[in-house]
Amino acid sequence: MFHQQKIVKKLTLVKSFFNAHGNSLEPEENGVNEQINNKPDFAPERGGPGSLRPAKKRKSRAVDLTGKQFGKLTVLERAPNKPGGNTKWICQCECGRRCTVTSYKLIHGIQYCCG
Repeated sequence: MFHQQKIVKKLTLVKSFFNAHGNSLEPEENGVNEQINNKPDFAPERGGPGSLRPAKKRKSRAVDLTGKQFGKLTVLERAPNKPGGNTKWICQCECGRRCTVTSYKLIHGIQYCCG
């Protein structure tokens, strides 16, 4: 409803501008009033701000890297990560230390040891 009020206010300003400069802009001539009155109420996106509907859950596209070797790191298991964040893995280095590394860093060779 608020969105429609803003449109009507802007239309009024444009109309007064045209009338002040000697031009006429009648809403009935070009159907602007009909467009405003027939426009459905504003509905925010699913899960967006102001939405009453929850966002759709998306399946994880993470590739299972368990047991694979990346440099000196061997992937043991998947680590918990934030929703929407990068997939993290618990890895063990040849030296015996364990560390948590993202899939991106493993696959692209950015991190290949615990150090």
